[in-house]
Amino acid sequence: RLLCQNGTWAPPTRLYYETHNHACTVNNTRIPSDSVPGAFYVCHEGKWYSSETNKLDTLPQEYFFNPDLSYGTMTDPRDGKQYKTTTYKNQVWMAQNIDYYSETDTHLKDGAKCAPFIECDYGRFYKRSAAKYACPTGWRLPTQSDVSHLVDMSYTDANNYMPKLFSQLSGVRKASDDFGLSILKMYGTDSYGTET
Repeated sequence: RLLCQNGTWAPPTRLYYETHNHACTVNNTRIPSDSVPGAFYVCHEGKWYSSETNKLDTLPQEYFFNPDLSYGTMTDPRDGKQYKTTTYKNQVWMAQNIDYYSETDTHLKDGAKCAPFIECDYGRFYKRSAAKYACPTGWRLPTQSDVSHLVDMSYTDANNYMPKLFSQLSGVRKASDDFGLSILKMYGTDSYGTET
């Protein structure tokens, strides 16, 4: 059986087989994959997208949070932007990348930027020297002791644990976002010399 897609005949994809009986009418509706355990399809603007590939430049930021968890919120008093928060290891963490910028702050003026292909839709990149100035009052960057449990894991333990930290739509294999941190996977190298 072949399907005509964009004027060309092609064999049906797994996405077609698993979604063609489901109407995509409500954004962020999710249906499980019939063939890949833990994978699912998400509806956006009348089209189904697979959770198996990173959807960073395709779907709105709110889709990347774990729909089965309740998040807290914090509002940055400097610009009024609101961010989701979650509790991880008995501490409150931001579940989103911060997107603070000020032309009048000399630390941020030359030390903060948006990613080329996703702009600032998912937060900003900061030089190390500027990152601490991006934090709102009462918030800080994670310390070595905050993340030492991750660094000290064996390869096997890390292989099982790390997917629990990533958004289910990040493209990370077996990502489950158990803790609501909703970490995103970004590709390439930015001009600040850090991996994105």
